[in-house]
Amino acid sequence: MTFPVVSNLFELTDGRVISVIPTVRSVELQPPVRWHEPDVIGNMLPGDLRGHILTVRENIATNLRALCAERGSIAQCCREAGINRQQFNRYITGEAIPNRANLQKICRYFGITETELFQAPQAVDPSNIALSKIAANDPNWSRILDNVNKLPLAAIDDGAYYVYYRMPDEGAEIARSIMFIRTDGSIKTFRRITNISTHSLRKWHYFQGDHKGVVIERRHWINFIGIDADGRDEPSLLSVQWIGGSPPLYVGTAMVFSIDRPLTLPVALEPLAPNISPRQGLRGCNIYSIESEEISPIIKNFLDAKLNK
Repeated sequence: MTFPVVSNLFELTDGRVISVIPTVRSVELQPPVRWHEPDVIGNMLPGDLRGHILTVRENIATNLRALCAERGSIAQCCREAGINRQQFNRYITGEAIPNRANLQKICRYFGITETELFQAPQAVDPSNIALSKIAANDPNWSRILDNVNKLPLAAIDDGAYYVYYRMPDEGAEIARSIMFIRTDGSIKTFRRITNISTHSLRKWHYFQGDHKGVVIERRHWINFIGIDADGRDEPSLLSVQWIGGSPPLYVGTAMVFSIDRPLTLPVALEPLAPNISPRQGLRGCNIYSIESEEISPIIKNFLDAKLNK
């Protein structure tokens, strides 16, 4: 008996479509095997189809287990991401593929893209940015990057940095996100991930963002010009200067969007210690008290002085 494959594509939230199982016209099922939905067919698929869809599930499961290990525990991740624990267990054991709503929650919580979650485990790298690859398929990007290519490289080292903001309406608190900088051909590019979800009896904080863009230096100011790739398309600009020190410290001003308006905030950048991995750095993104010993006194003094001017 020949039975048509109903769907062999998985649509991502950004509009792109990836293949979950190879494109075929039909598959041969031998009686008395019964047809089941693609998510639960398991070993009832022919070998080539079964291997492909199981590989996708295995990738998701492996990636999720690694990401949860960096966060602390699976229970904590489910609670903070807002996903049912029983359903999440099916994802980390390879029994199911996340539905659209949970896929969005997972990617926002861990600061990754849908494509990274589906790819082989080594592909889940929060520092993985390559604007030149985007430009290859987009003539508008090509023209923009051609102009950027004419400029000298910004005088800031590649690597991971913590980004600190003093929020004007958050009292004596500082928000910390993480940014990855790398040289991409003849330009420097960056990816800044904000992944903060905290709550207490008195307050609740939820800041999310995945800004990607270029790094341009003009008149000794290093500018990070980006767009939020997390579905909101919000622009951002960070302009900082090196003020010396070891490790180096950069301070300046950021223009970011709040829920209802753009905000201009004091900002500081410091490189992550060499012994801190990118995923460990992601775990350090949080809201801190101005009194916290986690933050350098120099950074706290700068942010406090700029905000109170």
